[in-house]
Amino acid sequence: MSSRPLLSAVALAMLAFLAACGGGEPADDSATGTAQASAVGGIGGSGATTQSVGGIGGSGATTHSVGGIGGSGATTQSVGGIGGSGATAQSVGGIGGSGATAQSVGGIGGSGIRAATAVQACGLRSVNVTVAAVRVNANGAADLGSAGWIDIALAAPVRIDLLALAAGGALPIDLSALPDGSYEQIRLLLVADDANAPLADSVVTAAQTETALAVPGAAQGGLPLAAAITVASGRVSASWGALDVCHAVTASTGGYALGAVSAAATQVASAY
Repeated sequence: MSSRPLLSAVALAMLAFLAACGGGEPADDSATGTAQASAVGGIGGSGATTQSVGGIGGSGATTHSVGGIGGSGATTQSVGGIGGSGATAQSVGGIGGSGATAQSVGGIGGSGIRAATAVQACGLRSVNVTVAAVRVNANGAADLGSAGWIDIALAAPVRIDLLALAAGGALPIDLSALPDGSYEQIRLLLVADDANAPLADSVVTAAQTETALAVPGAAQGGLPLAAAITVASGRVSASWGALDVCHAVTASTGGYALGAVSAAATQVASAY
């Protein structure tokens, strides 16, 4: 998405507000941060560089960035909303949210962690797996023969981008039916690629080509992830251990294959 129309609208509204408040002619650079030409500082805010706009307590930190009430437009063409932050080029932060990288969008209390089409360091746009069922265990080092596994059936298979999950995205699976307690390991039982679903597990390359991803043994053991999951009266909080998805994907003349993505799940560190 392009943030330029939003930038223009927010900037015009902010400039009109500041003009009404007398913010366009600051009395003190320490309060308004008019460091370069065309920068505008609001009440307690800072327009730090050319054509940036700082709102009430906010900061438009670089060229064409806009800071809202208590928010920050931190770099070129980023927009910070009320209490939010547009942290890098062309990102948008909403009310209490954060657009954290180029061309990402943060909504109300949410976060646009990175652009949906961003090419990751390993040269891939996405690493997709299709989950048929989920198992969790309170023991992060539990193996398949250990006690304590709880199975969660899914009404339909769920497709997950592991790169998005590693970037801070939510796991799109409802865990609220779990018994109250803490869980340190989750296993994703995957749908294997076959003639009926040749791209159930796949990678999308920088050239936007989708290619099958081999996950040997996926239907038997599942893909283990180290987790910190807490369930209390149906309310769930969850975070994941460091997911080194790029290094987990290996490429060869035969295609792509997925290995361990979470080294913290020590005894079950491979999907093979």
